[in-house]
Amino acid sequence: MAPARKETSAELCGRVTAQGNTIAIRMLEYLSSAKHPIPGFQNLATDFIDLCQVLWSIEAGLAEAAKQRNTLPVEISQELEKRIKQVQDEFIVLSQMVTKFVDNENHKGGFGRKFRMMFADTDVDKMRSTLMRSRDSLKVSSAMFRWTIGDARADASMGIGYAGLIAALERLNPAKAASLPSLHPPPGILQHVLTIRRFCKSRIGYNRLIY
Repeated sequence: MAPARKETSAELCGRVTAQGNTIAIRMLEYLSSAKHPIPGFQNLATDFIDLCQVLWSIEAGLAEAAKQRNTLPVEISQELEKRIKQVQDEFIVLSQMVTKFVDNENHKGGFGRKFRMMFADTDVDKMRSTLMRSRDSLKVSSAMFRWTIGDARADASMGIGYAGLIAALERLNPAKAASLPSLHPPPGILQHVLTIRRFCKSRIGYNRLIY
């Protein structure tokens, strides 16, 4: 039996950005439904997008390098994979956290739900610090790939969830819109964003997020 093919760095990064897209959808759901969002959650979502933009650049750069048959030095490739896997683990924890917040808004969780949420802002602060450390550790690699392939191609991995979350964050805090990735997704994704907006607008309390 032939040994299983080893996952490439680009494929690993692609899995993590797909994982992040799912988290972005849950974050959008929480921001759209929470009457009083947990302090710091909006900043957490912004930090999350910052990290994901770094990952988009790396994914696009690795894919282009593979296409051109340009391989990274083994030491650099191994270190990059190590850091991406660390982000993958962090995203698992983040996903669990956001799911807990969404369930709380939907009044799930039974006895003890409110007590656990008393410490949610502390969890948010810790997660923000974690994501920012990962972003900083990957910034050099991201900048290198972005410089090589350009901004448009570097952000090509923006999925439906990312686009919707960015639109919501821009609406909630226009002053910080310039610091977010430019929201120019492909037509298919843009149509999904508009669908998300229409869905949210039909829900009580969601109008604060919708243009």
